[in-house]
Amino acid sequence: MHLNALNLMEGFIRKYLPAGRLRILDVGSQIMPHQVNFKSHRQMLEGHEYIGLDITPGINVDVVLTNPYKFPFNDMEFDVVISSQTFEHIEYPWLTIREIARVLKPGGMCFIIAPAKAPRHRYPVDCYRYNPDGIEALGKWAGFKVIKARTSRADRLVRDCYLIAQK
Repeated sequence: MHLNALNLMEGFIRKYLPAGRLRILDVGSQIMPHQVNFKSHRQMLEGHEYIGLDITPGINVDVVLTNPYKFPFNDMEFDVVISSQTFEHIEYPWLTIREIARVLKPGGMCFIIAPAKAPRHRYPVDCYRYNPDGIEALGKWAGFKVIKARTSRADRLVRDCYLIAQK
């Protein structure tokens, strides 16, 4: 996670989250030791029910997956699903986005941030870079109404692509 991704997340929270206490799932929530001084998604979403999901135990992880493509939650359980700097590490992202759609309530919001441009960084693999057309196609494939798919231009070395979608 880096500053641009955190700024994008703060903007999404301010503009798109409805009022009231929400149940929020963070897919790929683990914070690496060198990131502990950054403001976490959990801190940004204080006052909501936040659940951090990841494939390995670690800082900011509440639920560890036994199968990375099957979330241990019921259908339509979350108001919001977020994922930042994770989709580049997922070998089969089309399976993950279908799981996100499954656990999201009708009308719920999805926000995904993934690099468009970044140095290779394996945790444990580094499979993809995303452009707006590609991340939008993933959202459409999962049945989402795509609200916005863009690439951020905040940094010369790292650029993020993001998807804002609704079920």
